[in-house]
Amino acid sequence: MIEPSAVVLAGDWHGDAGWAKRVARALPALLPDQPRLVIQLGDFGIWPGRGGRDYLSDVDYWMKRADAQVWFLHGNHDDHDQLDALWTGPQLTPIRERVSWLPVDTRWTWHGRQWVAVGGAASVDRAFRLRHGLPWWKGEYLTREEAETVMASGPAQVLLTHDAPASVPLVMGPPCPSWEAGDLARSQAQRELLQEVMEEVRPELVVHGHHHQWQYSLARIQSGAVPALSLDMQQSAGNLVLLDTRTLDWVPVSTAA
Repeated sequence: MIEPSAVVLAGDWHGDAGWAKRVARALPALLPDQPRLVIQLGDFGIWPGRGGRDYLSDVDYWMKRADAQVWFLHGNHDDHDQLDALWTGPQLTPIRERVSWLPVDTRWTWHGRQWVAVGGAASVDRAFRLRHGLPWWKGEYLTREEAETVMASGPAQVLLTHDAPASVPLVMGPPCPSWEAGDLARSQAQRELLQEVMEEVRPELVVHGHHHQWQYSLARIQSGAVPALSLDMQQSAGNLVLLDTRTLDWVPVSTAA
């Protein structure tokens, strides 16, 4: 693959085919040069049943129309049973012709910088989902073993995650009454585990989704500050950024209706 001069990074899409269509139709203007690539940061829409299959077919169709690709990390609300069946190691894994998965510790180099993908998070609404028969997958978490693998693989200049490392200063509202203390604790533990990963990886930039908010901030590691981009969910102005892969300069972008 030719090294892209820029890519679009996207927060959560939650299986929204209409949003994927809007993003795809905006890509020729956002990325006039080839290759055209969207990297989506989890809760992409790997779901069971016909709805999940139709979504993937729709995304594949619209990305073909745009002559583009989507690479996605897994989030807590993706079907980990499906993904586990596809896992062959930390490498780009095709799901459809124009849609590929980035398992934990998938790495690649563009313009002298190494990138690494680290999906996974804890669902704060796990107990609510189980009580009401909604899908929940035990494979949603970033495991200690996976984190150790990423840390042992060494530094990377761009860290792409679903959840936010603990030192990313998110503005968090009060928890919903239906969220249980154990799930909130597991969520915080995931953020702390990602913080350990970030300390070892020592990136120049970290970008994540999951928390459905847009902000630019500075995360902290022992060696200093790390620029952090928090991306909002689909149908939101803060869902997309255009990132220059040569300089790591970025700008928020919007889609045409």
